[in-house]
Amino acid sequence: MAVVHHPDPKTVLALIDAVPAGGHIATDCDGTVWSGDVGDDLVIAAERDPARFGGAEISFDAYITRQQTDYEGACLSACEVLRNISEQDAAEALRDVVPDDFTGRRYMVEALQAAMARGVSVWLVSASPLLAVQVGAGLVGLESAGMIGIELDPKDGFVAPWPIGPGKAAAWRARGLPQPDLAFGDSKWDLPLLNSAATGVMLVPAPKDALVTRSAAEVRQAC
Repeated sequence: MAVVHHPDPKTVLALIDAVPAGGHIATDCDGTVWSGDVGDDLVIAAERDPARFGGAEISFDAYITRQQTDYEGACLSACEVLRNISEQDAAEALRDVVPDDFTGRRYMVEALQAAMARGVSVWLVSASPLLAVQVGAGLVGLESAGMIGIELDPKDGFVAPWPIGPGKAAAWRARGLPQPDLAFGDSKWDLPLLNSAATGVMLVPAPKDALVTRSAAEVRQAC
């Protein structure tokens, strides 16, 4: 399927606007919908308050280093910190450490909100823990979107297929969802999801988007 690389913000809005009611949009979260990484922030929260997270000693530096050689294992380890803490406590701890500069890609968030209002099914598909995705979505105003993230298996391990790399498309299909009309991402790990859609869009990472704080109206009116 077609993958569009680094389109300008006006094109992003036009692509979202073109999805009709009843259509489906799938999008990565960290670096795509928002400027920040809620999975990383969850590990930071666990490192800062190990007692609250069940007593395990967590090293954020070790987690970041592991990402270079074992990205999947690092992502799963971010969810593992949730094993011995309630969802409410974990969400509170995460909100306490989310950086002040955490922000949604405003024009994109507003376009996705408008898409949902006209009957488009919008799903956030992330390699971060589902709880962290829920917190991030609440912070940017997409709490009513569908969400797919890494989940702990109640007995052991993680709910498969977990949404990392090829697992994003697999997790989408496992929920019985139709082919996405449109999918967004910002890194190579999102390519399987983008390739699974009728149109995939590789965005410039949100921290590098000069218009990240602009409204959809401002982007539409820009020359």
